[in-house]
Amino acid sequence: MLHIKYAPKTLSECIANLNVVKELTAYINSNTENTVCVIFGKTGSGKTLTVNLLLRDLQVHKTEINYTEKINKTYLSEKIETTQNTILVFEDAQYYENDLYTSLNKYFKTRNSLKKIIIISDIEVPKFLNTNTIYIETKITNKKSYCKFIKNI
Repeated sequence: MLHIKYAPKTLSECIANLNVVKELTAYINSNTENTVCVIFGKTGSGKTLTVNLLLRDLQVHKTEINYTEKINKTYLSEKIETTQNTILVFEDAQYYENDLYTSLNKYFKTRNSLKKIIIISDIEVPKFLNTNTIYIETKITNKKSYCKFIKNI
């Protein structure tokens, strides 16, 4: 479990994904209705870590939905509908993306909402959301620092 032991504890310790921090901060602070943010990238590129550290630094509450067998359209629709005053974060969305997008499209079809929704996926998800969508790809941009960090472990 070295990845947990040596994981950055603050955004200032992160050596990657500065573009994600900038774009995600802009999304969280925006007042745009019916907008979803999709963060995608390779396994281990820091998607979840970056989101969690940023939300903690901004002191923003989140409700995280992880992949489990109980996820279906009904469960997702209920979570989207009832979650208030928090950011909804859907982790590992590639495993339940069809049900998730059906539920999101249904939700946004019937109302205008400032609700913040972040989808984290290992793959670039199909662009079939019927709402404004911001796509942010995570990459390890500072490979030299990253390799030096890994070498020191």
